[in-house]
Order: sequence, then C-alpha cells, then structure tokens
Amino acid sequence: MNSNEFEVTENQIRRMFEDSYGPIDVQGWHPRLRWLYNYFTPDEWYQTLIDNLVTSECVWLDVGGGKSVFHNPGLETKLSSQCKKLVSLDPSDNIQENDVVHERLQCMIEDLDNKTEHHERYSLATLRMVAEHIEEPDEALSTLSKILIPGGHVVLLTPWKYSPNTLVSRIVPDSLHWIFTRLLTPDRLEEDVFPTAYRLNTRHDLRCHFNTAGFDEVGFLMLPDCGLFHRYKFLSRIEIGAGALFRKFRFRYPESNILGVYKKRNESAAN
Repeated sequence: MNSNEFEVTENQIRRMFEDSYGPIDVQGWHPRLRWLYNYFTPDEWYQTLIDNLVTSECVWLDVGGGKSVFHNPGLETKLSSQCKKLVSLDPSDNIQENDVVHERLQCMIEDLDNKTEHHERYSLATLRMVAEHIEEPDEALSTLSKILIPGGHVVLLTPWKYSPNTLVSRIVPDSLHWIFTRLLTPDRLEEDVFPTAYRLNTRHDLRCHFNTAGFDEVGFLMLPDCGLFHRYKFLSRIEIGAGALFRKFRFRYPESNILGVYKKRNESAAN
C-alpha cells in the first residue's frame, strides 16, 4: 500500500490464497489461473489486510456486511474468535442471518449516534462494498469518528467511480439495478442489491470527507478487478491476462476497486 504503516506482502496474500482455496494442485481452474498470473482479487487484498489488523484486543465494527463479513467463512470464524468483540451494523434484515458476529445492530450508520443504549468504542471499522451506498458521507463519517478511539482505523473496499461497471451503474436508474446486476452476477439475490450514490469513490473524495471527520489516510491502493468473466474459462484467461499486461506496464486497469485505510487523529491533533 502507499504507506509503510499498512503493507500487505506477497507472502501474506499468497498464504491467504492457499488458506482459502487449499494447495495449488487441488484448486479449481479459476484459482489456478489467477495463481499463474499472480493475480489476487480486491477481496483477497482486503481480507489479508483485515487479518493483519485484528488482534485479541480489537473491538471491531463491520458496517453494512449483512449476512457475512467476508465471502470466506473460515476467515470470518477465525477473526471472530480472535478479536475481543465483533459487532455487525446493517439496516437490512439480512443481518439476522449473520451468525459469526457477537452483536447485531439493525440500523444505518448515521443513526447509530442516536441509539442511546449503545456506548461501545471501537478500534476498527470495516466497510466492504458499502461506501458506494452512503448518501450523506459527512454524517456517516462523523458518526464513525465519534465511536472510534483515537488511533482507531477505518478500512474500506469500494468500486472506483470511473470503472466501466460503475459508470453504467450510475446511468441505470436504481429501480433497474437488479436487472443489470443479474446479468453480471446471476446468483446474486435481489435482496442484496441496494441504491448507490458514489460519493466516496475517488481518492480525492475519500481524503476530503475523512479529513473533515478527523481522519488521516494511512494506506491506499487501486486494485484491478478482473472478475467479470470468472464463470467462463476462455474469457477469464483473456481478462486476467489483460490485467497482467496493465500491471507490467504500470497502467491502471479500467475496472478497479479502491482499498483505503484511514486513521482517526488524536483528540489534541483534531483540535
């Protein structure tokens, strides 16, 4: 990452990859193809970073995770047992299906400050594919600032605002997002598709809003998302191969995700 404070090494992400899929010789064709091209998904970078951050003293708030923290049940179980406390916050009924967390809060992040019975202070907040849905970023980040301890971190993974899929999503009305999403991910349920705002989906926008809320950027990566054709072997080989060429010549891959880490300033520094 663009910071010495949060470095995800190749060995760490390769170990995460093998822990998720097993030894390379028993993996399916798609993981083997990605291994061959040394390509790891944005989710795998995100999971490796969170694995590095969660300690036995970590009080962790996962925002908007719904049914799960990751699409990686083994890692969810491991980190849920490893941390001091894991709380999930989500306004949808999906949260009731999340069995790995220690506590569920069914509300919007902006409304958490109004829950007088909730006085928890967190050392880590995570937002996986959630930031693009936040309509009032200053309000949401102000709430995060109030509930995080000084030195606490926010980690987010979100689509880049100018990726092709995002551009199409911004043109398509919210009422038709389900149809568009269904074409790209046929196994995704309609209940898992939500309106988008894309107000925290460039580095500039993230820096501005987090700075206003009392956070400093301490890590940032633009990660290629070469998963559009993951169901089709021939097309997937072309897609992942194209991604490798973009990386070789240090060009930004058109379809990208943002992985950002933001650290809450000490109270004295904030003032």
